[in-house]
Amino acid sequence: MAGSLTGCLGSSPTPTPDPTPTPSPAPTPPPILIITSPEDGDVVRSSSVQVVGTAPAGAEIVQDLPLFADRRTSADDKGDWVLTVDLEEGDNDLVFRIGDDQATTKTLRIVYEPES
Repeated sequence: MAGSLTGCLGSSPTPTPDPTPTPSPAPTPPPILIITSPEDGDVVRSSSVQVVGTAPAGAEIVQDLPLFADRRTSADDKGDWVLTVDLEEGDNDLVFRIGDDQATTKTLRIVYEPES
């Protein structure tokens, strides 16, 4: 028995290699909603306006309409979208977002002044 222990006493433990750290994946950037036209504060003479913008390809764009069902459209495969919006005379605060993501909300004020 004593002979079997002597081989263990003089040997040093085999070092365990450190695992190679794997880089964590880059965080996915939040979706961005951009309204390119019209500009905030624009005054228009017609009772409707085309709101044009960009978003991630295939994203659902929602116009938030208080007391009514929201209006929706989808960004195409390039991320472009258009939504025609009816206006009331005077100030119109238009609120848009991507799907249900409140963090992407954009508000745009358009003033409708009909021709006199």
